[in-house]
Amino acid sequence: PEGVLFQSPTSINDLKALLKVHDVLKDGLCRWYHMSPHQQEDYAAKLAACQKTGEVIGKPHKKRADTGVPRKHKGKENAPLRKRV
Repeated sequence: PEGVLFQSPTSINDLKALLKVHDVLKDGLCRWYHMSPHQQEDYAAKLAACQKTGEVIGKPHKKRADTGVPRKHKGKENAPLRKRV
């Protein structure tokens, strides 16, 4: 709707803006639709162009706290060899 930023409904802090989104969805003026294959290709090309210019698309994933630390592996193929008596 006019005057409401494109964002997740959970991020909208203003009650009036949230009610605008609710009313538009309820009236059917705003809805999801399937993109044709041609539209999907156009959209993918636009996204690729934005990424090449350095624009951040979406929210990056958080890095793991234990990055670079070897983790234990479970399973028979990774188990230590046992001596047979």
